[in-house]
Amino acid sequence: MAINNLLYRNRFVPYGVYLLVTLAVMLPLLRPGFILTLDMVFTPHLRMPQVVTSSYAFHVVLAVLNTVIPADMLEKILLTGVLFGSCVGMHRLVRKLRGTTTYSAGLFVASVFYALNPFTYARFMAGQYAVLLGYAVLPWLIASAIRLCHAPTIRQAVIMGIWTTVLGVVSVHMLTVVLLLAVCSCVVLALTRRYPHRAVVGRMTLVAAGTAVVLSSYWLLPVALGHGTMAHTINSFSDADTAAFASIGSGWIGRVANIIRLQGFWADGRALYLLPQDVTMLWGLLMLGIIVLALIGLRLLWKTHRLIHIVLIASTLLAIVVAAGGATALFNHLPLGGALREPHKLVALLALTYSVGLAYGVDGCIRWLRRSARHWAAIGSVGLLLLPFAAMRVFLWGGNGQLHSVHYPADWQTVNTLLQHDNTAYTAIFLPWHQYLSFGFTGRIIANPAEQYFDKPVITSADPEFKSAVSGKQDGRRTAIAHSISQPGSSTAQQLGRLDIKYLLVSKDADDAQSATAITRAAHMTRIYDSPTLALYKNEMWRTAP
Repeated sequence: MAINNLLYRNRFVPYGVYLLVTLAVMLPLLRPGFILTLDMVFTPHLRMPQVVTSSYAFHVVLAVLNTVIPADMLEKILLTGVLFGSCVGMHRLVRKLRGTTTYSAGLFVASVFYALNPFTYARFMAGQYAVLLGYAVLPWLIASAIRLCHAPTIRQAVIMGIWTTVLGVVSVHMLTVVLLLAVCSCVVLALTRRYPHRAVVGRMTLVAAGTAVVLSSYWLLPVALGHGTMAHTINSFSDADTAAFASIGSGWIGRVANIIRLQGFWADGRALYLLPQDVTMLWGLLMLGIIVLALIGLRLLWKTHRLIHIVLIASTLLAIVVAAGGATALFNHLPLGGALREPHKLVALLALTYSVGLAYGVDGCIRWLRRSARHWAAIGSVGLLLLPFAAMRVFLWGGNGQLHSVHYPADWQTVNTLLQHDNTAYTAIFLPWHQYLSFGFTGRIIANPAEQYFDKPVITSADPEFKSAVSGKQDGRRTAIAHSISQPGSSTAQQLGRLDIKYLLVSKDADDAQSATAITRAAHMTRIYDSPTLALYKNEMWRTAP
């Protein structure tokens, strides 16, 4: 009680706790330099987006901020915001559900677990910062929806519409989670006659949806009409992509078992990072304890918030089915369902449900300990508070030391300056011709950063080379380049010249660097710069080929 009174008088204390939790992950990563891992590739200069997608506004904001804030600092602000915002968002959602200003151990366990769990860890290590940003926004949006149900006003509807817009801007994938929740909520409300505000809430929900549609029209309208880059990307996805990025596990039961543990992400089986069970003994038992506590809490939630309980359970069960590979074809035909490509992202909803359940389950367990085993109550309470940290030790301190802040080699900037001195309109290609590479300065596989790093147009491979998956960036020009360099010979320079390729940038410290040797030794390729990490070649047949 004394601790609760202290927290109540000092309302910013919980935010300090969540900041410490965030620093427990981010502190060693705050050194100067970039955190480069798989899909998280930031470069010194963040440019204005050239195409309109759902994240257009987000990248415009980043580009504007980059004029005053270094890009590496912006990246760390984003990652810090993901973890801190996830904690605070779940904290506010649980307090909204309880309708009380009191604090409890369950509140803190739920908030910390929402930020530190196998789902967020895997996405963090895979560099999917946009997915994590949407995940962090999710509890804020749900809390806004709950406020709308309690006070169905125009103001609350507009606020909910704004949150929905923000979610769609930072991560259209997480918007599919909201659509799943919305469908289940509408069905539950339609079947529940006891809810007194059903009609007015329905109208205000339409206002919220209308607000989101209007604010998101810059990308929704082109997608609806089948035009633009985003529509092309969604239409390029096929069953092969869904199969390539399917949740992993031995059969249906194995996939469901992994999902229940918040695992099964396709990258979990690629040895790209440590798994929680690799560094924590009895991790399976710790995770089982978390799941049991969450289920106990969901049972307690039934007593106070039956409608919310039904919506959470129904939508979560549907999310598990789709994430495990069931009903995928049907889900892909829903609005924006095809944009998901990787159904495992729906496991975010299971993480949210577990967190809500933990808020009630931990407090219920502590109450039981105080009644039945008073001498063990204090020890049990401390153990429950430490449970998320024990289970996710692999996440702490920069992913157990797996991630580091790194700098791009100075040679990259030297080549960038050389390219800038050529004022003609030309294009360069980056070799080795792979979308994902492991560079010497990164020490791990990342998406090729050349297109974003260099100021002049540089083309890289858009083939993920992962099972039968394709990339939305594939086009005829890239296909022609890949064909030209696949069997280098006397006509390679001429073929590249026809494609307006004037320069070849060759990384010398990347995986498969030797694959570029035959290309650069072809006739009419002149080396004009060489360094330990990067070489620059000029195609003498540029614009001379008939």
